[in-house]
Amino acid sequence: MSFAPSHITSVEIERPAQLVFEFVSSPVNLDRWTFGTWSIEISDDGLVHGTSLFDGSSVYVRVDPDPQRMIVDYHIAGTEDGPLIPRIMARVNPGDHIGIPDDHSVLSLMTWRSADSDDFAWHRLTTIHETEILLVKSIIEQQISERAI
Repeated sequence: MSFAPSHITSVEIERPAQLVFEFVSSPVNLDRWTFGTWSIEISDDGLVHGTSLFDGSSVYVRVDPDPQRMIVDYHIAGTEDGPLIPRIMARVNPGDHIGIPDDHSVLSLMTWRSADSDDFAWHRLTTIHETEILLVKSIIEQQISERAI
């Protein structure tokens, strides 16, 4: 494998962009679709603490949504006192912006590789994201009606 500085994966979801954005921007939903944040606890200030399914390590996440642009930055740290680095981003594109039905949208997940990430860890992360995005699609299309999350 070569050093790829970033990875992006996308999927069309047969639901409106606002619904998709609300789902991926809600900290309480993280343990429904991310393999790095299971058994989450959310502190009073919104910091999410989860456990990785792969190695049991702690992961801390601060979800930073931008509703105007339908972008969510996920600031990630391995310890409670950080530093929290914005290494993962979700972007929701409404269907009418890209020529698909108005009640559909495209969700993209993007991540940046840190220089100290070995090839195996990077491959695992990118594979996880490709699976997580399909899980989001499944949850939203099959389990969530046209209501706020």
